[in-house]
Amino acid sequence: MDNQHQKIAGYRDLMQTEIDAMSAVEGIEREFTALWKRLGGIDAVDQYWLGVARTHIEEAIACARCAVMQASRVAVARPALPLES
Repeated sequence: MDNQHQKIAGYRDLMQTEIDAMSAVEGIEREFTALWKRLGGIDAVDQYWLGVARTHIEEAIACARCAVMQASRVAVARPALPLES
């Protein structure tokens, strides 16, 4: 579907510079994924810290995408907290 993103609340059309930036972010993600897989095959690499690195890079990539897209923030309903007596 053409312009499918227009059907999703919070998204807008991107300028070419923003599309290029998104492509660069995706390129970095592919490079890191390849490195992560290589490191995972090395016995001497601590898998715990490698997992932490993956979590942080996933968060960084997601934040970079949000920064470029400037998606509007969605309000999240917060549950009422019980009052202390």
